Amino acid sequence: MFGSISDDDARLITRSAVNEMNGFPDWFPGLAAAKPGPVADVLKACVLGEWQYPADRQHVHDVLADLAWEGQVLARLVHSTVMDGLRVGDPAHPAICEAAITLVVKTTTLPDPDLGKIAATRCRDLPLDSSAFPMWLAVCLQVDAGPAITILEERLLDFPKTDDIVLHTCELLEGDVRPRLPLVGNPDYFRPSVLARLIPLVYRVKGQEPSRS
Repeated sequence: MFGSISDDDARLITRSAVNEMNGFPDWFPGLAAAKPGPVADVLKACVLGEWQYPADRQHVHDVLADLAWEGQVLARLVHSTVMDGLRVGDPAHPAICEAAITLVVKTTTLPDPDLGKIAATRCRDLPLDSSAFPMWLAVCLQVDAGPAITILEERLLDFPKTDDIVLHTCELLEGDVRPRLPLVGNPDYFRPSVLARLIPLVYRVKGQEPSRS
């Protein structure tokens, strides 16, 4: 259907598609399959523009949010662009940050040492009471759980709001509570050696002893 159109026409059609109300049109993945380069050019430009949204902007549900929701063919076209941005730092707007994290988690393939490194760095550097900390902690537990548990041990045990952070992180890992944060297949924290560290730590944070039954 789209194989015979020019690259310029593909870019023009893509600009129309990203301005559709209520998400992308049904035919858009077909265009992306036929013309991935031109479609990616437009989508990457949109992502880079939205990355600059100020933290107090009200309307932010634009192209990146739709790509994060789609999480498949279209999202993969901008995966490297989003990862490049995250290597430098998080977007200023919390919703853009959440969409970026959601997109890279949905489009990752484990093992992903690059995403694991970014997540661990955020968990070490972000203030514990920042809105992004629990989300990055949930990502780190899924992608590279060892550093995440070490960070929990080093940073959270003496923090007065540790219970809130642990609860929020567990809710994010529920999947059905916050569907915008996806779960990867076979997350790293499922490994027995990781669970042997994680479960006692969570109980210790809660001031309880794990059941030995």
